[in-house]
This record gives sequence, C-alpha cells and structure tokens, in this order.
Amino acid sequence: MRRIHAHGKAILFGEHAVVYGHPALALGIEDAVVARAVRPTAGRLGISVPGWGLDADQDSPGTVGEALRRLAALLPGDAGCEVEAEASIPMGAGLGSSAALAVLMVRAVAEARGAALDDDRVRAAANELEKVFHGNPSGLDGTVATFGGLCLFRKAPWDGDAPSGVPLRLLAPNVLRVAWPAPPLVIGHSGVRRSTASMVARVGRLREADPTRVDGLFATMGTCLWKGLDALGRGDHAGLGKAMNACQEALAALSLSCPEIDRMMDLALAAGALGAKLTGGGGGGCVLALAPGREQDVLEAFRRGGFDAFLVGVHGPTVEGKG
Repeated sequence: MRRIHAHGKAILFGEHAVVYGHPALALGIEDAVVARAVRPTAGRLGISVPGWGLDADQDSPGTVGEALRRLAALLPGDAGCEVEAEASIPMGAGLGSSAALAVLMVRAVAEARGAALDDDRVRAAANELEKVFHGNPSGLDGTVATFGGLCLFRKAPWDGDAPSGVPLRLLAPNVLRVAWPAPPLVIGHSGVRRSTASMVARVGRLREADPTRVDGLFATMGTCLWKGLDALGRGDHAGLGKAMNACQEALAALSLSCPEIDRMMDLALAAGALGAKLTGGGGGGCVLALAPGREQDVLEAFRRGGFDAFLVGVHGPTVEGKG
C-alpha cells in the first residue's frame, strides 16, 4: 500500500484574521494522521481512528458521515474503501484534526478510484469537506494538512506582493513555503473542547457589531506576523516570542481566550518561555510556547498543571516529548 498521510497544523500567527483575507503563518505537524490499512469496498466509504474514538461511514449521522457522502460524490468513480488510521494529535484541539482527516480520506479515495490528484487538487477537495466541519473555512487548515512545512497563506493569490528578504517557494497561487526552519515549540492541550465553527461565528458577530475595532485587532495580528517572521529569519528568538505575546493579547481582546489558556500562558512564561499564544480557534484547544533550551521545563510545568503537552517542530511530535 502506498503511504497515505496528512499533517496537522499549529498557527503561529493569523488565526481568525485569515478568514477575512489577512495572511497567516502556520507550521505543519508531520504525519498527524497516517493510514495503517485501506481495504477496498463495493462503493462504501468508511473511516476508523481508534485514538479519536472515531468509527463512521457515509451512512453515519453527524458531520463525518456527511463529509464522507460529499466525498463520494466529489471524486470521479464509484469504488469505495475503509480506512483505518492512527493519529498523533488530539481531536478538537485546534491542531487541524478535521483537515488532516479530510486530506487523508481524499488521498485514500483517490487512490481507490485511480484518480491522479496533485497536492493542490487534494487540498481543494479537502476544503470542500472542511466546509461540512467548519462552515466557512479559510482554507488554511487544508493547505497545511496537504503541504506540511512552514506555510505563509492567505485567501488571495500572492501576486507580486510576497515579502522580500524571505526564502520562499510558491506551492500554489496563495501558498508560500518558508524555507527557514521553525524552532521547536511546546504544545500544551487545555483539555477544553471547542468548535472552530462556533468561534469563527463569534468573531464574525463581534466584527459586525464593531468592525473598526475588530479590523484594528486583525491589523495588529498582521504586524505581529511580519515582526515574528523577520525575527525567525534573524534567529531572534526573543523577538519571535515578543511577537507571539502581542498576538495573544489581540486574540484575548477578541474574547478567544479562556481560564485554562490564561493559566497555561502563566505557566509557560514562568517556566522560561519567551513567548506563548493560543493556536487555532480559541475558547479552548491548545497553547504554543517558544522556549529555546527550556522546552523540558515548560513541558513539565504544563504537566504539573494538569495539562497534556508535547514538543513539535516542522517534523512533527517528538517521541521523547510527547505526553
């Protein structure tokens, strides 16, 4: 069997703002979901991820069943398959689990039906499934789930206005691969489940009520992104951490934090992190912490505080750091 996999994602800068056309910088968590078995069927599509307690097919109720029905109609052919997969990220934690699942299923069904899809067509199909899960996805999650690495993404094409002085490779009209390596990050899971769709809708309501204030916060987050990217290129970890902290302040001003995230921020910074912020939809989910040389201290602080935690870089969760 050809290896079928998909990446998770950790957003460094730009969550929520990306929905409204602003850029976002996200890190792929390699091999977040990997197919362990793909069995052919006579047209039926099914997915099982024991680590997530997920076992569904296209006749199942709920969003996964609906996504599988949409996928069955989306790709040419009528062959089916049952996929059993292993996950290395938690579900519903803001790490792109639904997009990773969508990309995995698109790749598995395309292979079962003999459809040759390049990565850009994979992510386009996965984004259609993401609409089932999140209503109005920006496309960021499906992009990082497909391509991995460190991606600079926005909804509109990069048409002659890509940042200068940054080693970039165009992966798709609106996706740039940043060649700089990302430093190891500690990810702590708050344990609070939340719906990305509901958080996107909340920000949408805030923007309708006060567009000047919310757009101003989006602009602040954009400034954080460019300062953080510049610091990353210069190897300035303190500058990158400062940009992360400022971005968290903007996200908190959008009412996207929660007591658990606030507690994790305090734990990370007290343990030596240079910067920390929520990642993903907010209201729960995960916190990223930048703590070069102090990663184990932050890991232990999170765990003593009752939170699961692991280390991550471009190449995925580390075995020794995973909780």
